[in-house]
Amino acid sequence: MGTRAAAFTAKIRNLSDYHLRLLHAVVPAPSGLDIANTLKYFSQTLLGVLREIQERPMDMLHHRDQDAMRLALFPNLDYSGLHQSLVALVDIMPLIQYGTQVFGQALLNTMACLVVFLERKVIDTLPYLVASMMTSIPDTLHHQLITTLCYYILPVTVGASAAEGEEENYAAASVPAVLMMIFQYTDNSAFHCELLECLMALKADIVKDLLCVIAYGTPTSRPPAANLLFYYWPNLNPTLYDRRGVHIKFSDISSVLKAMFNKSAQAAKSDSISQTANSDSGESKNPKGWKPLVCQIEECDGDGTSEAVKVCHDHAVCLGACPDNPPPLYICIDCVEDIKREHSTVEFFDILMPMAQVSATCENKNCRSSEKNAIATCFSMECASYNGNKPIRYCTQCNNIRHNNRRGTDHVVHTTIGSPWAMDPQMQNYTIEAIV
Repeated sequence: MGTRAAAFTAKIRNLSDYHLRLLHAVVPAPSGLDIANTLKYFSQTLLGVLREIQERPMDMLHHRDQDAMRLALFPNLDYSGLHQSLVALVDIMPLIQYGTQVFGQALLNTMACLVVFLERKVIDTLPYLVASMMTSIPDTLHHQLITTLCYYILPVTVGASAAEGEEENYAAASVPAVLMMIFQYTDNSAFHCELLECLMALKADIVKDLLCVIAYGTPTSRPPAANLLFYYWPNLNPTLYDRRGVHIKFSDISSVLKAMFNKSAQAAKSDSISQTANSDSGESKNPKGWKPLVCQIEECDGDGTSEAVKVCHDHAVCLGACPDNPPPLYICIDCVEDIKREHSTVEFFDILMPMAQVSATCENKNCRSSEKNAIATCFSMECASYNGNKPIRYCTQCNNIRHNNRRGTDHVVHTTIGSPWAMDPQMQNYTIEAIV
């Protein structure tokens, strides 16, 4: 153990040396490949430590009140020191002259491996840290960054169950900054949709974060945020109800102003938020929808094309199937059956599929309401299972039946935005500032 701890600490010193040489332009400057090789040592070491653990730390990671038990499982290595070195490397990424692609891949993979070993107050800073890499990584790594955020970081930070008596944590408070960073540095609306749908499955008041970006974000980040607001809350535009669904095509901002404040069309067009939304921002008006992850099993019969529909949190099974990938493991239905033959007791969970469209009418096949306008979207798997594992839209009656005092109390449901004058002070302030 002492030898491994000493080697671990020595490698951290190597990362610090790389950082200082790049920061002070010491010749010869380390390349991205040099740093990536050191980072691969850490990812392999961390996965090796995880293999030795008999308990289920990945399950504990989703519960803030189990952090003490989770941290007690691991050997005494300098995980905090490694995290600080990774933060320093993020800051000096623009100084790396070549090998940025390989370095970025290794850095994101190491962060995903390190999550389970960190203290909660450090874990909660990871969403913003990863999102901040958008400022300097190549465009070719944007997909891996979004994947790391949506499947490895956000579910255990924003999605972790709160400890008793805990108020809003740093991870939840940083969501507007994360959204703004992604909207600012990529104009790929598929990434925007994937990130927002991930957050909508984890956080009930995500509309407040969108309004915060519209109100206080950078000029480049505001139009995507406003477009997504209209796309996922189509009832803000009353003219949409003569259509059965809203496909991925974003609406004009002025409709929200008219719907929420009953302004004239002339006044609505004059608002600065409309001018921002109609500006040349590079956002596609007909973006392509995002695609789910493909199966992570290398020997998958789908040859890299089968969609992942299940997730496994058992690190022993994950590392047995994919030794070089950090858990959790996302796999297709055929590979699930193969693994169950060897591990009959392992548990798999369904994962949400992308929303192909945001329906303007209720998607409950047994809906008996005479007023079928959809007013809520449920991201719980219990409800999504009735809609092909996609988030489902409900009318008022169906929403009241599915979510009341007796059932659905733990579902993440996003309902229509009410009158600004009935909102809590912070939400009201964001709404008014977004318009002004």
